[in-house]
Amino acid sequence: MQMSLDSTQAKGVAERDLLAPWLNDKTGNSIAFGHSEKSAIMHLKMVIIDGVDVVTCSTNWSAGGESRQDNQLTVIRDPLVCAEARSRIDIIHDDMLKQMAAHAAVAHD
Repeated sequence: MQMSLDSTQAKGVAERDLLAPWLNDKTGNSIAFGHSEKSAIMHLKMVIIDGVDVVTCSTNWSAGGESRQDNQLTVIRDPLVCAEARSRIDIIHDDMLKQMAAHAAVAHD
């Protein structure tokens, strides 16, 4: 499981509780926090399922986002679209991991 979240999403108690079952130390898990490549909020909402389905939406995946807001959700079943989406998600995740490493290095000095 790979998860990339905007750094502002990791600061609240509710967010920490939500992420607790997906701790980074579990085999195969990688959770990264950061910001967009242009130093703004990372607002991508996308899930890839089994390399076949891409789910993308405007919805904030929260009780309020799902019950009080007008949003859309699109499911695409296409392995080529999944591959393209996965490559973009991997680039974003890698950039956020590098941000975390740089932040840790500064905090350590």
